[in-house]
Amino acid sequence: MNNSIYAYPSSDDPYEWRGYLYGPPNSLYAGGEYEFRVYLSPEYPFKKPIIRFYDSRMYHPNVDDMGNIHTLLLKDGEWNPNIYLYKIFEHLYELLIDPGKDLDSVKETRFTTALREYRSNPDRFNRRTSV
Repeated sequence: MNNSIYAYPSSDDPYEWRGYLYGPPNSLYAGGEYEFRVYLSPEYPFKKPIIRFYDSRMYHPNVDDMGNIHTLLLKDGEWNPNIYLYKIFEHLYELLIDPGKDLDSVKETRFTTALREYRSNPDRFNRRTSV
């Protein structure tokens, strides 16, 4: 169990979870604490969860400017009901260790500022991302 990941259901809504990822040591995100929310539909696990970061400091190529997470695990048509929430949380933690790990699932839009910078100017991205 990774104690850098903390998630729990909301006390008033079992379909909404809150969570925190703590930046992995020796990564660009080391020392950071990043809040996220998970929204489950009543059809979960057959319908994928929606997961968003609620931390304005989360500058990551897999996270758009509104906090939406773009990763193959959560992509339409790729969702597998056998994937547990904790597996998703572990994947998000791994993306903090290696921001370039899962970029094939991210399409550039006007809302993917971090992705554009990661691809076009990695040094500036690294400076901007460091906590």
